[in-house]
Amino acid sequence: MKLALINCSPKVKNSNSEYLYQKLLSLFAGNAEVLDLHMRKKEFQQETLSLISECDTLLFIFPLYVDGLPSHMTGCLIQLETALKQNLPKKKQMVYAIANCGFYEGRQNKTALDMLKCWCQKAGVNWGYGIGIGGGGMLPMLGSESSDKGPMKQIVLSLAHMKDMILYKKARNNIYISPGFPRFAYKLAAQLGWRQEIRQNGMKAKEIHRQASPRTTKSLFRQFNS
Repeated sequence: MKLALINCSPKVKNSNSEYLYQKLLSLFAGNAEVLDLHMRKKEFQQETLSLISECDTLLFIFPLYVDGLPSHMTGCLIQLETALKQNLPKKKQMVYAIANCGFYEGRQNKTALDMLKCWCQKAGVNWGYGIGIGGGGMLPMLGSESSDKGPMKQIVLSLAHMKDMILYKKARNNIYISPGFPRFAYKLAAQLGWRQEIRQNGMKAKEIHRQASPRTTKSLFRQFNS
């Protein structure tokens, strides 16, 4: 089997999607021929489109952006749709996805995964299923946790399960996972992190709650709509 493993985070390094991407690379090592790709721009090169079209299965890993897909990913999907339709007489690919977000609840990714499922219908490929992972800010910090213990247990096990499902080209309902970590503690850790970043940027923690004046808000509105 030939698998296109596509990291759709626009970040060059230290992204939560990159963490999941590296985990999956290790899981598929020796089990499949993997085409490892990074999607950071709004379109693919023609050579990359041809390589993806030759794969049996596509696995997208992406961050949640405003309850949906990142804008550059949308541009690439529109372009990829045409390439896959041209390839349909040869094979009909299976598509899987992993969406991650900073919200605690993994179900926050549902709308974005549904968007990708709709794209599959339009592109003429088969939707396998998706995993929605919450608590994204914790992933790099807890990455050393094994699958049989700790807050990462369900996340790591879900990746291993997806690997098996992909190898057998099976479909199922989407899975939504929150970290094995209390919600209140996750929220507290996030607030501490924000305050630390504000101080590192020369501001005061109390400025988190500062609201823009009506004049500033009106000016920004005009800029966005000009």
